[in-house]
Amino acid sequence: MKNALLVFAFFLALASLAFADGRGTQIVGRWTEANGQDQIEFKADGTYTGIMIAGHAQTLRAVTGTYFTSGDSVGFTVGNMGNASMLWKVKITPGDLVVTFQDGGPVKFNGTTAKFQRATSAQR
Repeated sequence: MKNALLVFAFFLALASLAFADGRGTQIVGRWTEANGQDQIEFKADGTYTGIMIAGHAQTLRAVTGTYFTSGDSVGFTVGNMGNASMLWKVKITPGDLVVTFQDGGPVKFNGTTAKFQRATSAQR
């Protein structure tokens, strides 16, 4: 519990840098995993919503909360899961978001990767 609180405090401390490097504006929008059912929408106000395959049971779970960007990372609070935290390393190209889950929290396994594609209006 103490570690979770420290991680959460770290995320809050970095939140003031959320869009300082421009990556925050690049990530805004809807993304769909290329080989799966995961979907996430990053909103300009620093919140997100989504549906992701989660954990060992591999079940679809709704995820909501806040996020911030810093360098090549995106940090999350998963508000609907007790404010758990996640940390993703990301590489953004015009149509793709490649993710390595550094701290997958309650949703993803650490060290795994995923490729998301920017959702078009037909996918929404």
